[in-house]
Amino acid sequence: IAGCCKTPGSQKAWVYRTLAGDDHASYIAALRKEGYRINTVDFHGRAQPPGSGWGAFLRTSQSGVVYFVTHSSATGISLQSFAREADASTALARVQARYDAGDIAWWQESNGTWWMDATPQGISNHWQSNDTIVHAASCYSITLAGSFAAREYFGYTGITSASVAKPHTDKLWRRLTG
Repeated sequence: IAGCCKTPGSQKAWVYRTLAGDDHASYIAALRKEGYRINTVDFHGRAQPPGSGWGAFLRTSQSGVVYFVTHSSATGISLQSFAREADASTALARVQARYDAGDIAWWQESNGTWWMDATPQGISNHWQSNDTIVHAASCYSITLAGSFAAREYFGYTGITSASVAKPHTDKLWRRLTG
């Protein structure tokens, strides 16, 4: 298959994490072995400036490899969470001024946490990298594959978790990096 074994042009790799779990450890180890520079966006349990999730997401574009550990669904991939509605409103004001209304979605978890998502439209409009391998260890993430337009995309058709994703991640990255 033409291009199946081509290494991405960029040696930059990202872990984008908003949820707990260690399923990305084998990904990091495999890519370090291959000489990738690993960057981490870790929003899990950490307060971040409202709206900074969108900027962090855009920085993952044009990379060699990206691994997402977050929520997702057919309506988008979660970029940042907010414990208070006021923080979510501040973030909305910051990103609304720069992006189309259809690029961003908001939802609230049953525990009251607010989430900012990049919608399929937002991903397509702003995340551009047809030479990137994307691995989205998040629920229903396969529904977003076309929006990323990445060279390779690995995602899930249903509900997943760190414990479900870990053996798949270990196997995938062991195979890809030898």
